[in-house]
Amino acid sequence: MSKQAAPPAPLQQEPGNPVKTAQHETAQHVGNVRPRLAEAAVPGIDAVLAKWKKHIGSARIVWSKLSDKELLESEGQAEKLTGLVEQRYAISREVAGRRVRNFLQQYKLPTA
Repeated sequence: MSKQAAPPAPLQQEPGNPVKTAQHETAQHVGNVRPRLAEAAVPGIDAVLAKWKKHIGSARIVWSKLSDKELLESEGQAEKLTGLVEQRYAISREVAGRRVRNFLQQYKLPTA
């Protein structure tokens, strides 16, 4: 005789919090339906670019040797900015990266 595993205990539902089951989670990801949490957690590229454009003036003050065009073309991407700062200011990549990360964090822009 083989033992059958006991069914899992039912989940307790708290007031105001619906119980989510594995079936519920799977159903959300079927077809073209995307979970809302993923949309809220990762800002769209347009939102990131709009935020970057608001801070280009501040970036221009910090890195006056970079043109507005270069800053716009970097799109606020840490790697592109690091390369520009490294090249224009003749500093090491490590130092340039640290300065760029500090700037992006100060203005709450994505650093990755």
